[in-house]
Amino acid sequence: MISRLIEAFRNPVTRPRAIIWLGALLSFLFFFVALAVGATTSYWFCASVCHKVQDDAIAAYHNSAHAKVSCVSCHMPAGADPVTFLLHKVEALAELPPTVTNTFHLPLNPYSATALSAYTFPSTQCTQCHNLENREVTPSAGIVIDHEAHESAHITCTMCHNRVAHNEDGMPPVLIDPQTGKVSEGHYDFMTMTSCYRCHDMEDGAVATGECKACHTSDFDLVPESHEVADFVRRPHADAALAQHNEVLEAIEHYHLDGEPDAASKKEMVHALAEDHGGGHGGGHGPEGLPLFPPSAINECFTCHKRSFCFDCHGMDMPHPAQFLRPANVTDADGHPAISKDEEKAEKCVMCHGVEAETLFCNNCHHGAESNWNFDKTSDWTNIQHAVAVSTTGVGVCTSSCHVISFCEACHTMRNVIPASHSAADFVHPATPAQTIFGETPAKATAAHAVAAQNSTETCAVCHGEGGINAPFCLDCHGMEMPHPAQFRSLHSASDKATCANCHGFTEVCSSCHHIGATATTEWLPAHGAATNEYGSSTCVGKCHVQADCVACHQSNNVLPASHSAADFVKGGGHVTAFKADAANCLFCHEGDAATLPNSAFCKGCHGLDMPHPTDGGAQKFAHSTQLNDGTYARATCLNCHAQAFCDACHHPQAVADQPWLTYHAVVATGGNARDCYACHQETYCAFCHVRIARERRGGN
Repeated sequence: MISRLIEAFRNPVTRPRAIIWLGALLSFLFFFVALAVGATTSYWFCASVCHKVQDDAIAAYHNSAHAKVSCVSCHMPAGADPVTFLLHKVEALAELPPTVTNTFHLPLNPYSATALSAYTFPSTQCTQCHNLENREVTPSAGIVIDHEAHESAHITCTMCHNRVAHNEDGMPPVLIDPQTGKVSEGHYDFMTMTSCYRCHDMEDGAVATGECKACHTSDFDLVPESHEVADFVRRPHADAALAQHNEVLEAIEHYHLDGEPDAASKKEMVHALAEDHGGGHGGGHGPEGLPLFPPSAINECFTCHKRSFCFDCHGMDMPHPAQFLRPANVTDADGHPAISKDEEKAEKCVMCHGVEAETLFCNNCHHGAESNWNFDKTSDWTNIQHAVAVSTTGVGVCTSSCHVISFCEACHTMRNVIPASHSAADFVHPATPAQTIFGETPAKATAAHAVAAQNSTETCAVCHGEGGINAPFCLDCHGMEMPHPAQFRSLHSASDKATCANCHGFTEVCSSCHHIGATATTEWLPAHGAATNEYGSSTCVGKCHVQADCVACHQSNNVLPASHSAADFVKGGGHVTAFKADAANCLFCHEGDAATLPNSAFCKGCHGLDMPHPTDGGAQKFAHSTQLNDGTYARATCLNCHAQAFCDACHHPQAVADQPWLTYHAVVATGGNARDCYACHQETYCAFCHVRIARERRGGN
């Protein structure tokens, strides 16, 4: 293409045509560039096309006195040539990707970097319209501003008037940050007093003085409206000062500052600003590369007062530092224990916290929050509250923070005071003893003194000496180590029962553990029979008792087991059930052993034969018919245990219970079943009985 164009210019024939086409092309390009530059510098393009993302800036623009001034009047260098215009357009292309991809944050330019840059916004941007030599400056009433002094210090207009063309006053922060979804917080307005103190300072040697007369007229009311509230010095000023302190701390953390800005750091920053003036993009050492500190890092209190003002009044650092409340050493002069004992400094405490007798400020902390106790302002601490508090929370919180043990001991001794808890009826012995069953219900302290000792042995040590629950005082009473050691269970039988009775002063303390089913309020002896019948005696003999113990007690008291008095014990088989449950029980009174007991002299004397009944070999039945017939056993012997119905149940299956067989057997015999009787009886047996009964009825022999 280029070679053909050069060839066309060399050829005399085609040269005129080439010149015409080149001129037309250049004219079109010039017209297009001029039109593009004009269009892209219009308000329509800035607000609706290119900078649609800057809704916050556009809305603030319409809210300002510059709403009729074109955007390029301020945002293009004053007197810029076309080349400069084009270069600015090229720079603006960097904003195209976040605009198209919607990856921007609101508010844009959050730290007002544009306004703070002497490169982007030199004062000439403003003075092209505002000539300060013939312009009448109209500041707010009572304020005096020396613009020449600021100009000579290289302070550009927008370093103070940053929101003059984008005024956010009265605008609700309704714009949402598309990245975080949060409401946009807007921008700082540098026309506030704290913003002035980015450079100014009340301290000696400041780069710009902070004296009131430097910026305010003599008739200006220097007292802020907030200070006019009732009793401002007493309380409101502390709340306001603390709020300012916390806000500055947040700014320091957010902007990664090296502490709160002071006169020296401000001077360093302003000097850096002057050295960098016009040579770069703002420079300086502020956050985010900005030349000045953010207003939020300026403590508003120090715009009127020197930093020493608070200390001069309070006599100590405010707010109190962390080590003030809990100094590493209580003698530390900057800690509150030492300050409270210094009469001159203690008077400073009263200024804020009032007289202790009226406000109870110290008590609220020392005898309240610090000791985990809800201090009652209406109740006397020494004579009423502290005893209950110590009993509840222990003396540890007292001796670890303020007092030593000797302090408590000296006071109690001097006043001859015994703790009120010691007068309670259950202090030494519990009113209702704890029920203890080994393996089921563990031992638990219920006496008030035991519970108190478990909560805080330090409290006991105030009067009874160190050593905890095994201190000499405790051992003198208990007589043994407390709590009982693990081996106590196997060794306690050798203990002195009188010593045990010091603590276990109720009758059934042993029974509650040793005798299953016993209670602390029910004596064991009347109840032990039923328990022995249910559980057997094996748990008694071999662990604690020997057989002779039971026999001796029963004989000396002439006591029969309660089970023996039951109506069915002998005839009803109760003694058999007891024997089968635990034959060892029978051996306590009846001679023999568990294996041979049923055939002992005692049992055989009643049964009259071996028990259980012997069998006749393979038949596995008691050979009673032969023995009854040959006289080995008497029928009366059987009736010791068995009633007639017992025999009838087997021999006379047609028998009716509770009716004698002789009065009923005729029905069976006349029914044709008499031959069934011959299995046991001989045929003459019937005749013998019938003949005998007939004679008896005739009265004969």
